[in-house]
Amino acid sequence: MSNDLANLKTLYTATKNTLLDHPLSATERSTFQTQLTALTPLGQTKQETALIDAYRELVAANLSFPIHGLFYLMNINADHTTIVLPVAPQQVQEWRVNDRHLLSLFAQNAFLFKGLPVDDTVAVALL
Repeated sequence: MSNDLANLKTLYTATKNTLLDHPLSATERSTFQTQLTALTPLGQTKQETALIDAYRELVAANLSFPIHGLFYLMNINADHTTIVLPVAPQQVQEWRVNDRHLLSLFAQNAFLFKGLPVDDTVAVALL
């Protein structure tokens, strides 16, 4: 994984973790947007480029409705298409109370396949 991809993944994780804690303030959103704009990584392979594009889309989605506290995961379909899915604060709260293991899985991974969390290695193979 290139440094640029690692930085983009870190930015996604930072936006997601902030949204897990509280809705983004205008200052936080502006800071994250500036960081996203500054990151323009180019993939060294087709798979890395697909992962970069996916993380850029996820960060942009996380910044799209900052006051609602939604964070986004990307579902990868068997036909290699993707859809960005919002996770509402109410769902996070329910997981905190009833399904802590699910929260940790969704908090660790940005991607889903058939609704189940998958890591970057699996995501690259599916994209």
